Parts: sequence; C-alpha cells; structure tokens
Amino acid sequence: MRLAHIPDDLRSGPFTRSYGLAAGLTHDQLRSRPWRHLLRNVYVHVDVPDTVEMRAAAAALVLPEAAVVGYTAAAWLRGADVRTSPLAPVEVILQRGGQLRRAGIRATSALLEAGDTVVIAGIPVTSPVRTAFDLARSRRGV
Repeated sequence: MRLAHIPDDLRSGPFTRSYGLAAGLTHDQLRSRPWRHLLRNVYVHVDVPDTVEMRAAAAALVLPEAAVVGYTAAAWLRGADVRTSPLAPVEVILQRGGQLRRAGIRATSALLEAGDTVVIAGIPVTSPVRTAFDLARSRRGV
C-alpha cells in the first residue's frame, strides 16, 4: 500500500488549495483521507485539532482586504469563553458594504476604523474595545 505524500509545511494548520497544489499535492490528493475540507478551497491535515483558533486561521485565508475576525470568535482568541459552540461559524466583519458568503463563516459589514483592528497569531481581529462594543450592541456571547 502506498502512503500519501504529506508535505511537512501542510501538517500544522489550514492552507488554500493553491498553496497545497504549489506544495506538490494534486486535486485528487486533496480529496483523500489525510486532508479535511474546511471552507471552499481551504484544507487542513486531519491530525490538526478542530478549534476556534484553527477555524479563524482558515477564515483569515479567504477574507477580503480589510476584513477581520470579530464578535465571539475575536473574544475567544483573547481567552474569553463566550461562544455557545466552539464549532459555530467564525464571525467576520467586512468593511462597510462588503459581502462574503461561505459555509462556516458568518459575515457582516460595518465601518472599521484604523484602530479597530489588530493581528493575533497572524489573524486579523477586532481590537479589544471594538470586540466588546460589537458584542454589547449585538448581544452575542456575554
């Protein structure tokens, strides 16, 4: 039995289809057992735990420019246990007027000012103050 080729740099987190193909995988290999399909054109190795952090990193790979992870997912990334389910869709905020429709992502649009965003572990997220404001006005989480 021949084992599937698993590039080392694809074992630790989510990646796009184009990145996987550039790393030497084929379309058929991406549909095989070593890989889990997360979002359209986003995959992860089956040994990577399914966490909010991993799902947020996957969402970040497909976000349009100036979009960020927000609401309960942003709070969770800061250590606040406010999500009703760790496997709920990742909430993202796009710049006012932006649209994104993908299974596994719940998108809204709002005005995002320069101080409203920060980066945590390579993931663009709302700032602590913006996260608290958004949660308070939407009544999500706490």
